[in-house]
Amino acid sequence: MNYVLFVHDHRFKEINNKIYSPGGLSNEILTRYTNYYGNVKVIARIEKYNKKDDKFSEITNKNVEIINYNSLNKKELQRIILDAQIVILRVPSFLGNKIRKLIPKDKKYIIEVVACAWDALWNHSIIGKVIAPIMYYKEKKIVKDAQNVIYVSNEFLQRRYPNKNYNVGCSDVNVTTIDKDFLKQKRQKKNNKKEKIVLGTCAALNVKYKGQQYVLKAISNLKKQGINNIKYELVGGGSHNRLIKLIKKYKIEDEVEIIGSLPHDKIFAWLDKIDIYIQPSNQEGLCRALIEAMSRGTPCIASNAGGNVELIDKEYIFRRKNVKELQKLILNMASSNEILNQQATSNLKKAEKYNNKKLEKIRDEFYINVKNK
Repeated sequence: MNYVLFVHDHRFKEINNKIYSPGGLSNEILTRYTNYYGNVKVIARIEKYNKKDDKFSEITNKNVEIINYNSLNKKELQRIILDAQIVILRVPSFLGNKIRKLIPKDKKYIIEVVACAWDALWNHSIIGKVIAPIMYYKEKKIVKDAQNVIYVSNEFLQRRYPNKNYNVGCSDVNVTTIDKDFLKQKRQKKNNKKEKIVLGTCAALNVKYKGQQYVLKAISNLKKQGINNIKYELVGGGSHNRLIKLIKKYKIEDEVEIIGSLPHDKIFAWLDKIDIYIQPSNQEGLCRALIEAMSRGTPCIASNAGGNVELIDKEYIFRRKNVKELQKLILNMASSNEILNQQATSNLKKAEKYNNKKLEKIRDEFYINVKNK
């Protein structure tokens, strides 16, 4: 059987003999590769799981086979690599680095660069800080030596991990931008309301590097200054016990609502209700959630992590972890309908280059060119 091999550290879930993805490598994303190449084998990790989560998506594509890396010996792994037409390695990933060493010199392969290993690990944990320099060096080398590279950013990852062979920048975000009439109606409703200014962040709640704690501290500081017309909504999966403790510590229970996970089709409706989207992360590749917010004409504030600086106007970028800068931007933007309207229009215009059809054209051309080389 002819097939393409895809490798990443993604952890699939096995529930009642069916395979589910908790995000990232969804059935929809994997179908892109079957459209290009026919059959796809995925080497990743599979974990047994007891119950289905609403945010899990079942892998239903019959042309996709998920193989548990932990079930393979070296000989089986080498055979799968040798028989593949093309090998696709998504980095940073431990499995990507391991399997790159086993790819024969005459084998065609692609590197997909979706994040910065240094930022991802350095901002994760104490152990992460130890591993970060090693993984940074490995990612730099694997990208530099690659025949074919596709980046999710247009500038940031290219600067960190350069490649002089065949490479393109193409986000893996999946958005359809709204029309200007919708934006006009949306902003009119926002301008007329006299309620609290609603801030929002969509990110995992159980990891510190997503940065919600900086927004909580900023709201606390503003409240102490007598500014109490701000509400903060948090959307995302994972335990929020850490954030609850901070909310209680800062005495901002009335200003914060933890919504939790939302199905992807309801994210856009939520984005249309909030006034300002904030991406306070310590690390990013090219943030999909931020682009999705921009695509709905939502005014945005973001840290200078990763590719965020490529996306929104620089005057609404703050230095990572800098709460004082963040609260100044919140106050500045929230105090003026004119600024909110300007940023809504600016973000919508910038999001147009991440429109599905435009990105699909770039992506299709890259994978088909590699196939036909």
